[in-house]
Amino acid sequence: MRGRPRNPQSEYKMRPHLDNGHIYAATLSNGVSQKTGKSYRKYTHWGKLTEGKVFVPNLEFVMLPLEKQGQFIFPDDWDVSRVKKVRSIAEEQMESGKLESEHPSSNSKADNLSEKYDESIYCLRNTENQFNNRLYGCVWFLLQIAYKIKLIEDLNIVFEYNEQAVNDILTLAIFPYITQRNFDRCSKWQEYTKTPSINSLTPSYITRFTQHIKDRHRMEFIKLRVERQPKDSYLSCDTTTRSAWGECLADIHWGNNKDNVELQNTVEAVVYSLTTHEPVYYRTFPGNMLDLRTLRTIKSDLIAVGAKNITFIFDRGFESSDNFCELFISKTPFIMFTKVSNDPVKKFIESISFDSDGMPADMIFDNESKLYCQKYKIENQYFINSEGEKELVNNFFCNLYLNMVNRILKIQKIKCNVSNEKQLIENALYKRDRKELIDLSKKLQYHKILLNNNTEEKLINCDEIKIIENKNTIDREKKFAGFFSSIIYNKDYTAIESLNIYKTRDEQEKYFEQMKCQMDFHTQDCSSEDGKTGRLFILFIGLILSTVVRSTWKKSTKLKKLYRSSYAILDEMAPIRFCEYPDGSTHITSFLSNQVEICKEFGLKPPKDCLSSTERKNDKASAATRKRGRPRKSDPSSSLQG
Repeated sequence: MRGRPRNPQSEYKMRPHLDNGHIYAATLSNGVSQKTGKSYRKYTHWGKLTEGKVFVPNLEFVMLPLEKQGQFIFPDDWDVSRVKKVRSIAEEQMESGKLESEHPSSNSKADNLSEKYDESIYCLRNTENQFNNRLYGCVWFLLQIAYKIKLIEDLNIVFEYNEQAVNDILTLAIFPYITQRNFDRCSKWQEYTKTPSINSLTPSYITRFTQHIKDRHRMEFIKLRVERQPKDSYLSCDTTTRSAWGECLADIHWGNNKDNVELQNTVEAVVYSLTTHEPVYYRTFPGNMLDLRTLRTIKSDLIAVGAKNITFIFDRGFESSDNFCELFISKTPFIMFTKVSNDPVKKFIESISFDSDGMPADMIFDNESKLYCQKYKIENQYFINSEGEKELVNNFFCNLYLNMVNRILKIQKIKCNVSNEKQLIENALYKRDRKELIDLSKKLQYHKILLNNNTEEKLINCDEIKIIENKNTIDREKKFAGFFSSIIYNKDYTAIESLNIYKTRDEQEKYFEQMKCQMDFHTQDCSSEDGKTGRLFILFIGLILSTVVRSTWKKSTKLKKLYRSSYAILDEMAPIRFCEYPDGSTHITSFLSNQVEICKEFGLKPPKDCLSSTERKNDKASAATRKRGRPRKSDPSSSLQG
């Protein structure tokens, strides 16, 4: 006898479920256990059901894509207004071009959409129809930047247009950058600041939310950011250590910690784009792993996300034969600083001759950098290709630089050190203490002390001691004094061009400074792998915004003249407020002249109602000028100018 066929929609029917005195909204699924062969019934909770039958969704329901949320079937007597309002906001934004221009930044459609967006947030957050006068300037400013660099567009793609999850991520990413505090005070901050998220981001909520961000979200987001990089981009790769308080994470190990030697730490690797001035990749490694061991994993990750036509820039920590072989096999261009004592750099230095004035005769002097430089081709270098055969390395060069001022100072320092060591030896000989002389001989760098070890007497005869000057060490240091070098592969740059490109790595060092100081993430405070993955993802989003702010401030002479640091720009934008009234109307306070100038330097457009009459006239005049300057469609030269 056949049973009744199962209704495929039954798994999506919501029903009340009593558990431990609480009423939950749940779905019921039936199945058969593979181990025992017995049938079972399983309840899945999607939120709570209040006494008035109001459905309050939990985090699992909120993190679902909109399509899956729409498949659930609710009883007619349930109040699901909260779900409908959240869903209507996201659906409206998806219909308006998938969020590409949904925030007020460039056109009237975006302005209308922003007003609807703010009204929807008002309906959800101000259920008691209260007056609100909250800070909004910094949040508005960073959100405009996020829309401009299409950061929000990428987040919506990664999280399947789950608008509430994206807003939670943006709020958590902006909070530490503005306040320089940890997440414990985020919910309090939301009370006096208008934020994208409508949820109260308490520590418990943040813990559960970050555990839903997986490593696949990280890789999908990195893929989208890498695809936005222009061709022939320069990517700088570097690492830093971060202290860790917990002991449960797999990546926590002892290592050389710069901040606190006594703590365990992790290694945070970051790939920073010197072309777009923002980070595009991050990953955590165990705390005792050297830089040269991390390149293989970083390179394979970037290849997996489709990174092409890029040039890597490394410091000396990544120098190893295995790393060179990896880069040679894939023909990946790179610029790397190297030690002058390594072959073949040492041979190039030994081949340099000096004239009667002590200047290098074989090197070119650059007036701008005040350096002597020369480019040499590295020949007879082989590597093992993917087929296990020897292959000659082509387009491999060494750039050699000499700073004559540093060379003179270094040679002078060497002579002073030699003289100081002689004085220490004479003082020790005067005491005739065997133990003191033995201890001193272990610390000497430019001299050797030979003692007669056949006797065990404490006092020794000075005639039996031989003091030898280490001429090889002195000559080697004098020979390398003032020199530094880099190697370049598969790129045709002069020595000065390579040096100027490498100098831009300073932006990445400032990135680590922002992470540990401004963002207050100098320690690894997570106690679970899921929480660590989510928090690092949110930190990465915040650092993208902070690096864009800093790089724009650094390039703008007007902003650097007005503000001492990029953080002072946020202080200037902070007084702008967002006012809300019980009847649902909203109001943004006026933008002052300096705030308008900041927006112009960043390529942003303030709301029209917030500008003064003079600024509106100037805006209309500039728009009319741009309109008159456009070529007509009938003009055959318009296609060339476009």
